[in-house]
Amino acid sequence: MFKNYFKIAYRNLLKNKLYSFINIFGLSVAVAFCIVAYLNHDYNYSFDAFHKNFDHIFRLKTVRSQNGQERYWGATPRPLGPALAQDFPAIERAVRLTSNAAIFKYGDKIFNETVLHADPEFFAMFDFPLKYGSPAALQDKNKIVLSEALAIKYFGNENPLGKQITLRYRNGQSREFFVGAVTEKIPDNSSIQFDALAAFDILLDVGVDKPNDWSDWAHVLFVQVSDPAQIPAITGKMDRYLAAHNAVMPPQFHASRFNIEPLAGMGMRAREASNDILKEAMHPAGILAPSIIAALLLLMACFNYLNTSIAYSSQRLKEIGVRKVVGGVRRQLIWQFLGENLLLCAIAMLLAVALAEIFVPAYDSLWTYFELTLDYSENRGLLFFLAGVLVFLGIVAGTYPAFYISAYHPVTILRGKQKFGGTSWFTRALLTFQFAISILAVIASICFIQNAGFLRQLDLGYGKDMIVVVPLREAKFFEPYKNAVMENPDIISASGALSHVGFNWGGATVASASQKIEAVLLSVGYNYLETMQLRLNKGRTFDENLPTDLQNTVVVNQKFAAEFGWENPLSQTVTIDTLRYSVIGVVEDFYNDGVWRPITPCLFRMAKPEAFRHLAVRARAENLKSTNEFLSSTWQRIVPDLPYEGFYQDEVMAEAIEVSENIKTMFIYISILAIAISAMGLFALVSLNIARRTKEIGIRKVLGATVIHIMNLVNKEFVRLLIVAAVVASIAGYFAVQALLQSIYAYHVGFNLLPFLLSGVIVFVIAALTVGSQVLKVATANPVTALRYE
Repeated sequence: MFKNYFKIAYRNLLKNKLYSFINIFGLSVAVAFCIVAYLNHDYNYSFDAFHKNFDHIFRLKTVRSQNGQERYWGATPRPLGPALAQDFPAIERAVRLTSNAAIFKYGDKIFNETVLHADPEFFAMFDFPLKYGSPAALQDKNKIVLSEALAIKYFGNENPLGKQITLRYRNGQSREFFVGAVTEKIPDNSSIQFDALAAFDILLDVGVDKPNDWSDWAHVLFVQVSDPAQIPAITGKMDRYLAAHNAVMPPQFHASRFNIEPLAGMGMRAREASNDILKEAMHPAGILAPSIIAALLLLMACFNYLNTSIAYSSQRLKEIGVRKVVGGVRRQLIWQFLGENLLLCAIAMLLAVALAEIFVPAYDSLWTYFELTLDYSENRGLLFFLAGVLVFLGIVAGTYPAFYISAYHPVTILRGKQKFGGTSWFTRALLTFQFAISILAVIASICFIQNAGFLRQLDLGYGKDMIVVVPLREAKFFEPYKNAVMENPDIISASGALSHVGFNWGGATVASASQKIEAVLLSVGYNYLETMQLRLNKGRTFDENLPTDLQNTVVVNQKFAAEFGWENPLSQTVTIDTLRYSVIGVVEDFYNDGVWRPITPCLFRMAKPEAFRHLAVRARAENLKSTNEFLSSTWQRIVPDLPYEGFYQDEVMAEAIEVSENIKTMFIYISILAIAISAMGLFALVSLNIARRTKEIGIRKVLGATVIHIMNLVNKEFVRLLIVAAVVASIAGYFAVQALLQSIYAYHVGFNLLPFLLSGVIVFVIAALTVGSQVLKVATANPVTALRYE
């Protein structure tokens, strides 16, 4: 029996090639994108899950109360880890991580790298497989562990064990290391990423760390517990460490508590904390959006199947009638149609697997900070997911047509009185839903096209397109380097700074009268504001001819003045760390953190040249590239032992633009796929409508109806559906796209009518082209042919 069912299903698929293509195409595309969405979701929610101690590892954060709100800091006091391991038997291990920039030198290869310093039990707590060497290398202060990529960078493909490499820290201290181990490739969805790993105690040897100093910090602290149920008890007994830390810290930096959170989900929470060196998972919007899109595409494909199944049921009326007359029962017909649906879905699933080989790399190429891999043998969850999707398709897409078609009465069919496949409220609703999704996708793609242009042209409040910034490893290089570069006539001005707009700054608690606020503090040199082209709103900037400017004056931004409610900022004073400063100027607000976060209160104060760590250079925009090359060659001449690290100031917007461009690209492709699936559904439904009204059309033509009248008769119902879909999509698009933009950016493009009008026009034109030739064909056909139909 099942063999015969299979034969009938196979023959029907071949017989109705157009019907089969429409459904297989729609389902395969939808399932392929579901695979992308699953991998995207799995990548982010399985952060760090490869560690065998995953459920027993916890991370500590410092919590401060500021202006009545709690703020999380990734760093913790350095002595906290050893103290916890000593005082709590439930804590089996405590591992601190601290990141330091250093210059790596091997032979004639010199590069700036980042070295992660960790406690000896790092490899006992975490599972990072080694390609060469032993985990014991981390317990030897003379050895260093390299990543596979860094080992290849310096030593090629040879085994680097025992090779000597020199590290020079920022404080000028140098240290020789022997390569003691090389890791395998670190999983991309690991919160801990490193290229070089060395013992934590080395920081003491090179003068970066101080023993038992509760005012110093470790960037990250992990603890491994024997029983996770003990965490609440440990949390409740940490006041002694809080007191030790606060006793040596200024009041504005006092901690209110230490937070302990599980390793599970840490990647998703990483963006909540300041001063965090761990890798973040994707933005929640980037996780949710593909999943929603995949679900909508899958529903569209299912609705297509429902509509086309009903539309083409007319071709099987006699088969159903004869089978029922000769003894076939409805249950058998239902199983027959469900089997046909499963066969079609299985074919679509195979094609989806092939399409996923294209879709996954294409989606992965949009993002530089994570990596999706399609490996069915290593990802059993994906196999179970695909099995679930197949069952879902079989039930959702196949159940209604199977019960609907099998319910036809044989007498009514054989007498030619069966009314089949009319455009009921159900099919109308499905088609409206499909086109609403299509229009919504087009609206989103147009909005993100506009947003990408908005971000490129955004005025950040300073001259980002004319600035090259050169990080200075040591302040002693500032004067000779600045003097040398100013010889270039293309350079308009240059200034030093400790902290730099958009990339490097400090925070401060600022008091005025009885009010306190948290503000961004930038310590800069003379002429820095002019070099960065920050626009003065009131007062003046720093004057190198006034010695008092170096000690007790600040320049604030408009947001800073507004936070304090000042009407006349130039008569105000502020206090930072017990030091009083007079406000001498106000600059216009600028985007210190790009468009990711709202503009914050900022103030500038003077720094001495011996504190400078950046040189900001303003040059003519048309010669910016050649100026950067000049800066590089000059650096190599003056500081030959250190690599050049100059960058363009407009890189502050690079990530925001990349994200917007990638989302734009994704929505363009999604809108094309959605329109294609919807157009196929419309084609099938128009075919049904024409088939249902063939004799009526013939009679109308005999009685004198024109081609335009016939086209209007057939199309008006679908035009109404498209209008309803456009209205629904425009309302949903306004709120959905706005919510998506707001979840990603603090500042984004505003809304106008163009996306809504243009999306409707695009979909209407495509719909007209889809069915136009079909309707025109029946409208111009010989009415005799129509009257002989059936």
